[in-house]
Amino acid sequence: AQREHRYERLVEQAASRGIDLPPIQFYLDYFKFGCPPHGGFGLGLTRALMSILGIDDVREVTYLHRGPNRIAP
Repeated sequence: AQREHRYERLVEQAASRGIDLPPIQFYLDYFKFGCPPHGGFGLGLTRALMSILGIDDVREVTYLHRGPNRIAP
């Protein structure tokens, strides 16, 4: 996933969501003074197990799957 790295855009998004800027100014300064474009990739253990074991359903490799019908562990 590509992350937002443009200072002006970050300030606009924060303001549009009603976020108070002074408490996060230290974070915004990283982008103001030149944070390069960056992204990330995350592959969870369950997805890796699915691939290794050749299983098509994440519920079969998850210990306590939290689906829409599960209220408690």
